[in-house]
Amino acid sequence: MIIIDKPIYNGNVKKRCVGIADFRLRNESLDVDIKINHKKVNGELVYPNLYTMNKYEIAKYPKQVIKNNIILYLVPIEDLKLKRSLV
Repeated sequence: MIIIDKPIYNGNVKKRCVGIADFRLRNESLDVDIKINHKKVNGELVYPNLYTMNKYEIAKYPKQVIKNNIILYLVPIEDLKLKRSLV
């Protein structure tokens, strides 16, 4: 499972996205579970669901290189498949 602490805003596609590091995909099974831990001020999860996506589908999304040459795949949250609710 990949846990995202905070989503990012991708100005190119004007959508909230998750940045998934390429090195995290290496140890995942074919279908990757994704949990977004970002919370509102009152402590509720903004995205109270567990999502999933095939790791080869993730690799098709635009890339962003950050410090230490880490490659992030920018996946819009709306493209993730709902696996189940966490609440």
